[in-house]
Amino acid sequence: MKRITAVAVSFALNIVLIAWGRGSFLAVFLPMVLSLWIGLPLLILSVVFYIIANRKNRLRIMNVSSWGIAIAMIIFSTLLSIPAGKRILAGDMNEGQSFCNSLVLQLENTKNHTGEYPRDISNVLKGQRPPRLLHSGFYQSDGTSFSFIITDPGDIMGGVEYSSQTKRWSHWD
Repeated sequence: MKRITAVAVSFALNIVLIAWGRGSFLAVFLPMVLSLWIGLPLLILSVVFYIIANRKNRLRIMNVSSWGIAIAMIIFSTLLSIPAGKRILAGDMNEGQSFCNSLVLQLENTKNHTGEYPRDISNVLKGQRPPRLLHSGFYQSDGTSFSFIITDPGDIMGGVEYSSQTKRWSHWD
């Protein structure tokens, strides 16, 4: 029963971490810290108490210790959400870059017709909803050039930027 409960809780917790965190810094940091500072000490203490209780034939302490081991394993299992979240984040970043790349031609056409890039992207979007990583300030323009900025939730402070001057994406920290 403990194993089934532990597996079910572990599975649900990992799904929540992947769906909520999507590879963000916090979704990576939290499982690592919890595993190191709670899971590891709990596992060590539970195993030691289980061994002692097993030698002295104390069933109640063995039962409590086995629950401690199960909880420690659930905490350690959250580390499995990290690679899946990172893959989802990479897909989100690619989706944001592809969306921005699809706007470049329209922006260049606008500059050819009006002599400058639009200062506001809303006319170019025409009601399209940007992908999830593109926030309200993802497009910046002074009329002579423009840039797209996508912050990377997997970094503390970082992301990628497209510049109309270089016509390339570059990573920034």
